[in-house]
Amino acid sequence: MKLIGSLASPYVRKVRIVMAEKKLDYRLELEDVWNSDAISKSNPLGKVPCLVMEGGEAVFDSRVIVEYVDTLSPGSRLIP
Repeated sequence: MKLIGSLASPYVRKVRIVMAEKKLDYRLELEDVWNSDAISKSNPLGKVPCLVMEGGEAVFDSRVIVEYVDTLSPGSRLIP
């Protein structure tokens, strides 16, 4: 998985915290959110964060990403 975002974004930070708590492997791809075409290619809204799967499918909006990531590992859920 690849997480596209910026270290300054609180939404990216929220996703990174959940992924760390769930102990999931991912690659963080830092992008300049003001001048990046890479974000628009993965997310039609042009916003971060954007989680790109190995197959190329993209999940965007931090709330949706967190809900999805929460289902990926066994154990207790972080989101009730």
